[in-house]
Amino acid sequence: MALGYAKAAGASENKNHALAGLWIEVLTEADRKQEDRARALFPDLIAKDTRISSEAQAEERMRSALQRLMDIRGEYNLPKTCP
Repeated sequence: MALGYAKAAGASENKNHALAGLWIEVLTEADRKQEDRARALFPDLIAKDTRISSEAQAEERMRSALQRLMDIRGEYNLPKTCP
């Protein structure tokens, strides 16, 4: 479901919504343990996110966001990773 929302946002004419959709797609793929798919989106991130200038930076941001996602799940007594 998250990937569907990400794709819909990614198609938005609003650049902020489109970028958010792209990030949701990256994080969803990484959370599903499909890191190759997530990394395949890094060139798009570099092109669209002015705060990202390299794949290493995209990787670092992705890892940080995934860790925060796990922390939030833990705060709500949810499994830290999706089955």
